Amino acid sequence: MHDTSHRSLFPLYAQVLVAVIGGATLGILFGQEPYLGGLRNEQLGQLGLWVVWMLKTLAIPLIFFAILDALLRTSIPLSQGTKLLVICLINVSVAMAIGLAIMNFWQPGLAWLGHVDELLHLVPDFLLDLTSDRRAVEQPGAFGNFRVVHQRSSISTTGAIQ
Repeated sequence: MHDTSHRSLFPLYAQVLVAVIGGATLGILFGQEPYLGGLRNEQLGQLGLWVVWMLKTLAIPLIFFAILDALLRTSIPLSQGTKLLVICLINVSVAMAIGLAIMNFWQPGLAWLGHVDELLHLVPDFLLDLTSDRRAVEQPGAFGNFRVVHQRSSISTTGAIQ
């Protein structure tokens, strides 16, 4: 193990505050203009989003292995381990029942039915380019051939899909 008693003179929260203030200052000073060898604020923003995406991607495996490591390192008698497993199963069952009840009784998402197309003008064009490159495909099926047709959609300045 490494020594954790040595603390940085500059705490993490202060480092984050300095980074936020620095990013806001760059955004205010340069806007969309390139600086530092052609680097733009948009590119720095994409880098920040990539870091957040990586952290989200790593969060679930890290939590899983941390819990697994804690369980493996803990010595629990069989009877207490069985009680723990039963409590966990009951907890998961109750959580699933609550989630299914909410989904079936209130049906969240029905309010969005038919309104999603109205919001597409808020999606940046580069994201639509990544997800909407689809072509017609002939696919043989068990009950005969069928044709799946997807068109590349574009958005006009009014937000209508063409």
